[in-house]
Amino acid sequence: MKFEYLSLAVPVASVNGNRHRRAAWTYAEQGANWEAPDCSGSKQSPIDLTGDMEHKKHIPLERVNYDAAGNWTLMNSGYTIKMTPSSSDIKVSGGALGNDYMLAQFHLHWGSAEEGGSEHVLNGKRFYSELHIVHFKAEYGGLKEALAHNDGLAVLGFFIDSEEANDEGPFDDFIRKTVANNVEEAKSEKEISDFSMDKLLPAELKDFYRYEGSLTTPTCNEAVVWTVFNEPIKITKSTMEFMNRFTKDAEGKTLENNFRALQPLNERKITHYSKTMMDEHDHGNHPEGHDHADENDPAAEPEPEPETDSEKDAEEDKDSDAEPEPEGSSAAIYSCAASIATLILLHSL
Repeated sequence: MKFEYLSLAVPVASVNGNRHRRAAWTYAEQGANWEAPDCSGSKQSPIDLTGDMEHKKHIPLERVNYDAAGNWTLMNSGYTIKMTPSSSDIKVSGGALGNDYMLAQFHLHWGSAEEGGSEHVLNGKRFYSELHIVHFKAEYGGLKEALAHNDGLAVLGFFIDSEEANDEGPFDDFIRKTVANNVEEAKSEKEISDFSMDKLLPAELKDFYRYEGSLTTPTCNEAVVWTVFNEPIKITKSTMEFMNRFTKDAEGKTLENNFRALQPLNERKITHYSKTMMDEHDHGNHPEGHDHADENDPAAEPEPEPETDSEKDAEEDKDSDAEPEPEGSSAAIYSCAASIATLILLHSL
């Protein structure tokens, strides 16, 4: 099998003399048999988002022109379903990314009737599907140039969860009505009009995980700043069942389980940007999984223990900076009343 769409549907070709070779690969072994040199690197994706991680205050991700309706091209690459916008002014910034990243395309990974197919895993849980929204760093000018830099791409990942109790939502409409059977065969395309990215996403993007990683298909370039959101997009069971048969690979077989196996974290750091956690922390509550590092920090202000009356007296005598009892306090009033009572008693004698 020979395909021209490699990592994240980025067209990449190697040159041998005057001829272009297109690398062949499959999901038969979930990536274990991929031979591209970078696929055995130390900063590969996907990973399990779990274990020790740094917790930071939520920084909003700014979406520019995500709500603008425009023309898109829907395509079956033989590996996935992807959507490419005709507009070049859709971008994201903020969210601790540090720069503007321009939207290139988005695509899906999914499982089968027997198992989930999200690429990333959250605390050991694999969801049915995962949405990847691919951006390239604006200053690099395009996808090809961006692949040469470790911060070249910013990919937003959203888990897609299927449960019996889920109501139909925008993502169900996208799968059942926009994709439908329009690109069932590999390499087939369809022009889509009046579509906006925001239709598929939650109104507010809250908690997310950040780490440095790679493309999840050959050539596995370690050029991706990953942002994976905690809150999944929900679809119905019937939509999941439709996705299990809605498109085919280049051999004409049903395309399923198009996800790569988990990769080792190695020495990388995962950072959790959490609005929920910070709100609860500000109110004195520690959510489940809260990092208690501050509690072991010698610079952190300790919780004072109750003092006995003798300890309080000794502490005030010792502390020259102790704030004095304010005038009009109960102690001062009591002293004054005692003096007046003494004068009255002497006068009566």
